[in-house]
Order: sequence, then C-alpha cells, then structure tokens
Amino acid sequence: MSSGTVIEIEARRVGAKALPLSELLPRGRLVEVSGEHACARTTTAVSCVIRAQAHGELVAWVQPKDGALF
Repeated sequence: MSSGTVIEIEARRVGAKALPLSELLPRGRLVEVSGEHACARTTTAVSCVIRAQAHGELVAWVQPKDGALF
C-alpha cells in the first residue's frame, strides 16, 4: 500500500450494548494484536481466533520466526 492510499472500512454503530472485540473486527482482513508485556495480547488473540473458527471463518496465526507464542 503506497502512502496516500485510502481504504474505506464499513463502520458499525454499537450503541450501549457491549459486544465482544471479535464482533468489531473487520472480516477478511489482517488484524494485528499488539501491546505492552502482560497486557493480555495472547488471550485477546486466542479469543478472537476461537470465535472466528466457531463461525466457520479461516484463521491464520502469524508470529516472528523465533518468537515465543506467549
């Protein structure tokens, strides 16, 4: 993607109802989960993967070659 490229993503209004993070993620897109040490990155990612697979979606887990899973 070159600089200046605009990607439009459909917005979803959620109101006051609490929704799981996985319900707010864009479908068919790469989603990166990042954050500081001990901030529940793995828990968040696994939760999203489980929910996506339960809905029949294709999921890939990408991490650095020598990176730890947790």
